[in-house]
Amino acid sequence: MNERIKQILNQISLLEDELRTALLEQEARMRYSIEGKRVKFERAIKEAHQRFKVGIFPWFLTVPPLNFLTAPIIYSLIIPLVLWISVSHSIS
Repeated sequence: MNERIKQILNQISLLEDELRTALLEQEARMRYSIEGKRVKFERAIKEAHQRFKVGIFPWFLTVPPLNFLTAPIIYSLIIPLVLWISVSHSIS
């Protein structure tokens, strides 16, 4: 193999190790861990999330009225978008 390619592969390996170390440090600092494809938080973080969680009805009271007026317009565009995508896929 070319010497330059070996050098680049070594750099990639070193950067992967550095990235792995940085991720582990961040996990320790942010108090979470990655298990497979899931992020697992410590109990204190979960409890903090539960304290700050807002229900749907109290949240609606905090939404500006303009959002209530524009939301139906924005969401009504979903149907034409889906139709456009399905037609364009069936043509190509």
